[in-house]
Amino acid sequence: MATLARKEPESLGERLKKLRETAGFSRAEIARDIQAPSRFVEALEEDSYELFPAKVYALGFLKKFV
Repeated sequence: MATLARKEPESLGERLKKLRETAGFSRAEIARDIQAPSRFVEALEEDSYELFPAKVYALGFLKKFV
């Protein structure tokens, strides 16, 4: 009997990064468009929400990102 490999679902950050790369944008371009520091775009893509001063910042930038 073959065992099925379980694939972990993509995180939100992985999905954002894949979408950005597929569209051909750099992090700097996205940062400029959503009016956020590049470090926050990187934090969203790395699922590092603790780097934001408050949750509301992460949510606001995320809404602009997508």
